[in-house]
Amino acid sequence: MESKTRSYRMTARARSAARTGERLLDAMLERYGTLPYDAIRLEDLASDAGVTVQTLVRRFGGKPGLMIATVQREFGRVAADRAAAMGDGPVATVHALVAFYEDHAALILKMYSEASQVPGLPELAARARAFHVDWCRRAFAAYLRGPDDPA
Repeated sequence: MESKTRSYRMTARARSAARTGERLLDAMLERYGTLPYDAIRLEDLASDAGVTVQTLVRRFGGKPGLMIATVQREFGRVAADRAAAMGDGPVATVHALVAFYEDHAALILKMYSEASQVPGLPELAARARAFHVDWCRRAFAAYLRGPDDPA
């Protein structure tokens, strides 16, 4: 019985920690959408997430770590959305891609322009670009002519 109780508590703790992490990621995404990276303060992020600065630092190591984790989470969401859009044919795929960029292009361009301020972010941005090019090649390969075709 004690083992089950301890296991439940640990699971509840793990769920709570996951929710805390998500709140912090959401806070960074929200603030980053309206402020330059260098104007975002740890105190504001922690307050937005309902935690202390110490919790933020313990969890992510500071603002750069939180930014990297936020971009990684969003990159994972993009990859899942793109995978879901691939099988619907070229017209639906283009519509999904255009809708995505209408919603997210400004934030993506901002991230590219400010990447040099965050250690590790230029490499992550390069991975995102490479993912996009590879995804386009795979998504539209059946509809494109070969690379030697001038048309």
